[in-house]
Amino acid sequence: MTWSGSFACAKCGAAYEEDGWDELPFGWREAILVEEGEWELRVGSAQVLAVLKVLRGALGLTLAETAQLKARFPGALCVGTQAEMEHLRLRLLAAEETAEVVPVELP
Repeated sequence: MTWSGSFACAKCGAAYEEDGWDELPFGWREAILVEEGEWELRVGSAQVLAVLKVLRGALGLTLAETAQLKARFPGALCVGTQAEMEHLRLRLLAAEETAEVVPVELP
């Protein structure tokens, strides 16, 4: 996943830009979650093992973590930023599995 960010100060004119393709810089993910809220990856009736294989590879899960994920079928398997969940959805789509990304509903 790639990311980019920029900032320009209206008062002093200082500007900053940054791009990357790994982890977001410290605090960015939290700021995105505050601004956009949490999103979840929902999987319905799918090939459970195929989905788990894709998600295990994408997220670097252990076998124990993968087993915990399996217990959530069908339903919301992962929660994160909209971009993170869309990235996972596209990985599943490439493996011919379907999922949807929806905002987490607050109680």
